[in-house]
Amino acid sequence: MKKAILGTFYVDGKKIRRPVFLEERKCDECNKWFEPKRINSKYCSRECGQISERKRNYERILKNAKKWYQANKEKAKKRRREYYWKDPEKWLGKSREYRENNSEHVHKINQECKDVARFGGLRKKVFEATGYCEMCNSIANLLVHHKDGDNTNNEMSNLVVLCRSCHLKTHDPLFFRWGHPTFKENYHD
Repeated sequence: MKKAILGTFYVDGKKIRRPVFLEERKCDECNKWFEPKRINSKYCSRECGQISERKRNYERILKNAKKWYQANKEKAKKRRREYYWKDPEKWLGKSREYRENNSEHVHKINQECKDVARFGGLRKKVFEATGYCEMCNSIANLLVHHKDGDNTNNEMSNLVVLCRSCHLKTHDPLFFRWGHPTFKENYHD
């Protein structure tokens, strides 16, 4: 059923009111059918109108921001540095607070990054292959050691599991002088 409302029109500068019949329309935002209350209604509700307006404003702001950034790249970078370093304790405090509240997640991410960077992603495989120190058979405080001392050589044959104590011994110059036979043969080339 068509709804009739009184519409106001201007003809030759004169205000004329006459009945206008409104048919169901589709909302421009959610595409639902609705009965309009005014001649120029585009949205089924106030919420749909607000969502549409927010989208338009966001697109306009984003477009202007991109234009400004392209024109003032160096100025923007300088401003960002000044913003963060104006009060470094504030930002460092936030970073510290995040690390404290999410310590397990941060530790996991750090270990994964370290594994990829220092051991080519093989750290877990080396631990799974042995699971104990290859010098003293300890299972506490295990680390992965590069036999040849080259951190870029991440072959399985070059990686060995050592406990913290034995790992320190491998890097101690006095230990080389002692001439430990099993160490020289197996843990260093």
